[in-house]
Amino acid sequence: MLHRTAILWLILLVGLSWGMPLKAQVGIRNTADSLVSVFRSNRYDECDTSKFNLLKKICDLYMSLNVDSSCYYSQILYDESKRCGDAKYILIGCEKLNDSYFYQGDYDKCGDIAFEGLAIASELGDKRTMASFYSSIGTSYGMRANASLADEYWNKSYNIYAQLNDTNRMVAVMNNMAINALNNDMFDVAESYADTTLYLCKSTDNKTSLAECYFIKAGVLASRYDFEDTGENVDILKRSIDYFYISREISLSDIEVFDIAKCNIYIAQNYVELSGVQKSRSKELLDSCEILLDGAYRICVRNGFDSLLDMYKNSRLAWLIKKHKYQEAKVYLDSLYAEYSANIENHGVEIEDTYNWYAELYSEMKDYKEAYNYSKKFHLMYRHNRQNDFAAKSATNMAQTHFDLQMQARERENLAKQLQYEANSKMLIIILAASAIILLILGYSFWKSRKANHMLDEKNAELEQQKEEVLTINENLENQRDLLRKVNSQITDSINYASLIQNAALPSTKILSETLGEHFVFFRPKDIVSGDFYWLSQKNGYIFVVLGDCTGHGVPGACMSMIGIRILSELITEQKYA
Repeated sequence: MLHRTAILWLILLVGLSWGMPLKAQVGIRNTADSLVSVFRSNRYDECDTSKFNLLKKICDLYMSLNVDSSCYYSQILYDESKRCGDAKYILIGCEKLNDSYFYQGDYDKCGDIAFEGLAIASELGDKRTMASFYSSIGTSYGMRANASLADEYWNKSYNIYAQLNDTNRMVAVMNNMAINALNNDMFDVAESYADTTLYLCKSTDNKTSLAECYFIKAGVLASRYDFEDTGENVDILKRSIDYFYISREISLSDIEVFDIAKCNIYIAQNYVELSGVQKSRSKELLDSCEILLDGAYRICVRNGFDSLLDMYKNSRLAWLIKKHKYQEAKVYLDSLYAEYSANIENHGVEIEDTYNWYAELYSEMKDYKEAYNYSKKFHLMYRHNRQNDFAAKSATNMAQTHFDLQMQARERENLAKQLQYEANSKMLIIILAASAIILLILGYSFWKSRKANHMLDEKNAELEQQKEEVLTINENLENQRDLLRKVNSQITDSINYASLIQNAALPSTKILSETLGEHFVFFRPKDIVSGDFYWLSQKNGYIFVVLGDCTGHGVPGACMSMIGIRILSELITEQKYA
C-alpha cells in the first residue's frame, strides 16, 4: 500500500540532518563545539557584533545536528541582541528561534516569534525576510491543519518572492501549498501547484529543487491511484514511477544519497502495486523491486537514515507477501511487533499497521481464521487509537484556538505600530511644512525691513508718513487678529457644544450596559464632532444596533449623523416598527 502521508512527511525531511552522511555530521559537530568553546572563553562587550556573528554560526551548525542546542544558542542570540537594541541581530535571532521552534514542533512559539520578526523586517524594509516569516507562519498553520490560513500566508510569501524574482524560494513555497492541498484531498489543486513548480524548476540550475519537484509530482500522481485494475489507474501508476525515476536520476548525478534511497523505496512501492494489475510482468517488476529495496537498505544503514528505514520496512513487507515468501514475511513481522510492543504507548499506530499486515499475510496464506483474529485486533486497536486521537484532537483544538488568538493579537499589534508610524510621518511633514512657511515669512519680513530702512535714508519726510501708515496698518491688523481670535473661539465653543449635543443623541453607557451586557465602544471623532455614529434601540423583544458612517467629517458629517439618528428613531421607535 502506498502511504501518501508518509511520502509528504519524507518530503519535509529533505535538507535536514537525516539527509546528511554520518562523517559529515561528526565534522560539523566538532566545528560547532570548538566555536562554543571560543564563545565561552571570551569576554565580549554588550553590543559586540563579532559575538552576534559567532552565535549565528553556532546556531546554523547545530540546526543540522541537535535542534535543542540550536534553540538554546538562538535564545542567547535573541536575548543579547535585544539587550543591545540592535534590530538587525534581533531579526536574525527571531529567524533562528523560529527555525528551532518549528523543528521542535512547538508551533505556538514558532508563530509568536515569526510575527515579531515580521514586524521588525517590515520596519527595516527587508522584504526577503518578510517573505521568509510569512512562509514560516503559513507552515505553522499548515502543521496545525488550518489549510485556509496556511494558504493565505504562503500566498503572501510567494508574491514577495515573485517580486524579488527568487525562483527557488517560489518553488519551495508552492511545494508547501501542493502538499497542503494534497493533505486536504484537493488533488486537482495539488497537481496544478506541482505542475507550476515543475515549470519553475526547469528554468533554474538548482538540481536539488528540480529533483524535489519531480518527486512531489510523482507523489501527487501516486495519491490519485485508487487500487482499482483499470487502464487509467495503471497509466497513473506508470507516470508516477516515471517521475520518481527522473527525480532519482537527477539525485544520482548530484550524489544526493538520501534522495536516491527515498526514490528507490517509492519506486519499489509502485512496482509492488503495479505487479498486482499487470500479472504478465509480475516477476520482472518484483525482481526490480528487490534490487531497488536492497540498494535503499544499504544506503540507509551506511548513512544512518533511520527515518527512511521505517518506510523501507513497509515496502519490504509488501514485496515479501507479493513474492509469496510468507514464512520470511512472518518472521519479519514478528520482529517488528516485538520492537513496537516494547514501547506500546508511543507505537500505537505502528502496532495497528502490524495487525493489518498480519491479517493480509494470513489471508494470502488462506489461513482465514488467523486472518480474522488479526483483523479483529486491528479494528480494536484502530478504535483505541482513534479514541486517543479524539482526545488529542480536542486538546489540539484548544491549543489551536489559543494560538489563533495570539496570532490575531500579534496582527493587531503590528497594525497599531504601522498606524503609529504613519501618524508620526504625517506629523513630521506638518512640522516641516510649518517650519518652511515660518522661514518664508521671516525672510520676507527681513527683506521688507531692509527696503524700508533704505527708503528712510533717502526720504525722511516720506518715511514719517509711511511710518504713520504702517502704525495704522499694524493697529488694523491687531484689531483683525483679535476679531479672528474671538470668532475662532466662538466657532470652537459652538462645535464643542455641538459635540455635547451629538454625544447626548448617542446611547449612554448605562443603556448599552443594560441592553448588551459586557461591551465596549471605540468612538474617536476626527474633528471634535463626528460623521460616524452608533445607535441602539430595544423594541418588541428585538435589539437594534446600528453603526453609521456618514459622508464627510466634522460639522457636515455631524449634521448628517444627527439626521441619520433622527430617521432611525422615527422608523424604529416613533412609528412602532415591529
